[in-house]
Amino acid sequence: MTTQATPVRIHYTETLEPDDTVLLAFADARGRRAIWGDLADDDMSAGSTATADDVFDVLLADPSAVADIHDIWFGAGAAALPVTVALRSTTVAWRPGRALLACEVTDREVLLAALVDFDFHARELEQLQREVAAAWSTLDGDRRLAFRVAPDDLKHEAAIAARVDGAFERRIRFSRLAPGTWQPSPAVTGAGRRLGEELRARAGIDDRAEALDNDLEVFEHLYEMASQRMGEFRASHGEARLEWVIIGLLVLETLALIVGMMWRPGV
Repeated sequence: MTTQATPVRIHYTETLEPDDTVLLAFADARGRRAIWGDLADDDMSAGSTATADDVFDVLLADPSAVADIHDIWFGAGAAALPVTVALRSTTVAWRPGRALLACEVTDREVLLAALVDFDFHARELEQLQREVAAAWSTLDGDRRLAFRVAPDDLKHEAAIAARVDGAFERRIRFSRLAPGTWQPSPAVTGAGRRLGEELRARAGIDDRAEALDNDLEVFEHLYEMASQRMGEFRASHGEARLEWVIIGLLVLETLALIVGMMWRPGV
């Protein structure tokens, strides 16, 4: 790797060690923070990409070195082209898990914070989108429960309850992340805010977040109705069973009275 470029690794973690240096703290439900990690030059093979959800690799470079290292960092002819932003003497190229930040040394701290803030929220948004996409087929099978419940459905109540919980859990995660998804976090200041806004615009974050918000609302609404219908169905069946028990007891009491009268002396 050229001496004009320095690779760094950022970890997103819930736990901290005494010697960890925190770059940013996030408002997600898990309370994760971005900390500095170690990354050697030999970890930086051409075209390699960090795939772990908790790792973000950034190449810090001099503005004059962009042309020489771009293809080395992302891989020449890569299928997934990075999102690129150019602001004055700053050039940023990003794709999930990997980025190139070429800027003046004096600007690196604020711009790196903005880049990490964007990467974290963009990847969390993508993760939620994947989870929702995988759950559509299950939702389609459950939609009748919003207006019709059968006795056999009560046998699967635990599984349906887990899907209801998953729908609301995704909503909670999105709600916690939403402020930092639509705009840079308050911890991002100065030139970093402009960079964060540009990255969000180039990556279409607004449209993606709005679409996800609508999808989550569909899941919430349907499963809320399904839960209500199943609760009503369970209650009505419980009342019906109780009524039959009462009727049975009344019948038994009536039969006992009749038998008692038949065997009463003098009758």
